[in-house]
Amino acid sequence: MYILSNGVKITERMHQGLCQAIKDTSKKYFYFLEIETGKLIRISRANHRKLVAVKRKPQRFISLLKVSEKELQECFGEFNKEMINIPKLQTRLSKEIENGAPIKKLEKILEGDPSGWIHGWVQWEQFFLAEKIEKWITAPPLNARDDPDYWFFDDCPICQLLKKVEEKGRNPTKRLS
Repeated sequence: MYILSNGVKITERMHQGLCQAIKDTSKKYFYFLEIETGKLIRISRANHRKLVAVKRKPQRFISLLKVSEKELQECFGEFNKEMINIPKLQTRLSKEIENGAPIKKLEKILEGDPSGWIHGWVQWEQFFLAEKIEKWITAPPLNARDDPDYWFFDDCPICQLLKKVEEKGRNPTKRLS
């Protein structure tokens, strides 16, 4: 999916781990991206020795961004307004959101509803988290870029042309003179 500035690839599986980590609102763990391997490091708050060791190497271990409970609730609120098309369910969720229900409770309501909207929420949340990761991973100090092998993986002629354009750093909308 991404290539860090040092050439380390962040695969789709690694990206999924990052998405799960940034939405952990439990405050039981600290998360870091180890940039030499691209691995996600999870350290318990109780493990002070390891935490101190990791924090001594801020160039190697980059602290993962966090998504707050409030951000997840706001995201859920947008999902409810934009997607849920069952008035009774939408009203119930809106009331819970107004009352400050935690995201776990909102998800439980969807899980218990026969409409299947829980699957829509999972997808919506993944897009939200992936967008957060993209903004974080492409900014300093990581400065990651898209991995053309991930995005242009097949032998479709247009895909291969776009891959070459990407690899050469060209702008496909700019005319060559």
